[in-house]
Amino acid sequence: MADRKVIFAEGWDRACSLYALLREGGTIPEPEAGPSTVRLEQGERVLVETELGFGRHIGRNVTAPVRPQRKHGIGMLGIGPTVIIRALHNRRVRANNRRWARWAEEQATPRWQHLGIARTIMTDRRLLCDHNGWVIFGYPGVVELRPALQSWQFELHFTDTAPVRLVGAFGPWCSVALASLLYGPQGLTLPGFEVFANATGGSFPKPPPLPK
Repeated sequence: MADRKVIFAEGWDRACSLYALLREGGTIPEPEAGPSTVRLEQGERVLVETELGFGRHIGRNVTAPVRPQRKHGIGMLGIGPTVIIRALHNRRVRANNRRWARWAEEQATPRWQHLGIARTIMTDRRLLCDHNGWVIFGYPGVVELRPALQSWQFELHFTDTAPVRLVGAFGPWCSVALASLLYGPQGLTLPGFEVFANATGGSFPKPPPLPK
């Protein structure tokens, strides 16, 4: 646990330093790590490579099990006990099918779903997340950045794909860098970044809980 707190403290300090540097008119520095093995576009520059919790605002593709309803008519001798029992059974089947249909509809409703930990590379042009294969988010398609620094996360909303949420020790750093890349200098005035202006040494939010 102590090591985890140290990692998050370092991530917060780096985010504060980057915020101060950009506010003074500086640029995002070159990463300390060596060159990435991921193929880049001509002139593209890696800014950071890390691991972040990866989530999407999506619905689940589920199929509700539907039991067939047996239909029984009324014979020439009227309604007997067997027919009544079968009718009650059919009623229970219909009610159960309706409950499953509501469940499937709820599951299909988009909501935030944590999908795992993803190797994440941020460049000056796009965000690349390795979650069961690379998922690439180009900055021209971004409609909105929503930083949530106190939760160590940020969201990106797009024109043509489901929103993405990334969380981890480098979430605040990535938020600052993305604000600068997407909005220019005014991006540093987005709601939430005031915590950096008021930050004091050694003070940072509680790390997020470990994903289940």
